[in-house]
Amino acid sequence: MRRNDMRSDADRALSRARDAASDLLGQAREGLNGGARHAADRAEGIYEETLRGLEGSTRQSPLTALALALGIGFVIGLLAVRR
Repeated sequence: MRRNDMRSDADRALSRARDAASDLLGQAREGLNGGARHAADRAEGIYEETLRGLEGSTRQSPLTALALALGIGFVIGLLAVRR
């Protein structure tokens, strides 16, 4: 009988440990998901702000923007030919 009591106690302790580990993992998962959403929102905001800035710069000096785009295209073309 004593052996059964010990086994029963061990099973209960194991069950509590599993529940505690499951709770901790759930909390960690929620925290990581929240952090990832926050980072994605910040990245989207930075992207939109940068895009608005580039659009404004392009409207103010279109020739400079065109020359810059041509230069970047030329460099990319040179790099692509070398491969």
